[in-house]
Amino acid sequence: MNIEREIKLELTEDDYLRMRDFLKKNYKTSFVYQHNEIFNLFNITKGVIPWALRIRKETEDDIVNYIISAKGSARKKTEYASRIEIEEVLNDSNSILNKNVLFRVFLSKHGIISEKEKMEYFVKTAGKFLNERLIACTNEKGIKEIDLDKTIFPDNQIDFELEIEFSESKYYIEIDKFLKKIFKELDIIYKVQSRSKRARLMDHLK
Repeated sequence: MNIEREIKLELTEDDYLRMRDFLKKNYKTSFVYQHNEIFNLFNITKGVIPWALRIRKETEDDIVNYIISAKGSARKKTEYASRIEIEEVLNDSNSILNKNVLFRVFLSKHGIISEKEKMEYFVKTAGKFLNERLIACTNEKGIKEIDLDKTIFPDNQIDFELEIEFSESKYYIEIDKFLKKIFKELDIIYKVQSRSKRARLMDHLK
């Protein structure tokens, strides 16, 4: 299991375009097109289980990968969110055809549900959304990745944000300074995005 620590910053479309040009000019970047399907996890006696499940189809330079993931509830802080994350690349894309079997095997393998009780769990699709992601690589200490996202929801509404995933909480202060310097240079308001894409997806499905 991995602890995901990330800063999520809300952008307008104009902010997004300025940030995109800045990242492409100053860093090595790549582009990934993501098709996300979000699932809810249920137990036949306990009801909804609070894990965020997802299967993501990623296309980069005509190479396609399918990735399965599970995230625990966010332990939110004022400045950033952290939570347990488990993620694997699927070796067999045909395995996504039976979602219940796929998630039972995945979740029991990582100890989220017990092998003995795994047949008591099932999943249901909660929704889908598309994400266009520009990934920027940096040598800034502690930063795993800078992701610039354009997210398209089922009602065709679009959100823009910058996500910075970092390895340890001790790096937060320096990363915060690093980001605020960029935002000031680009004349962009530094505004934390407190809601996940999953939570916003639910709004767009109402």
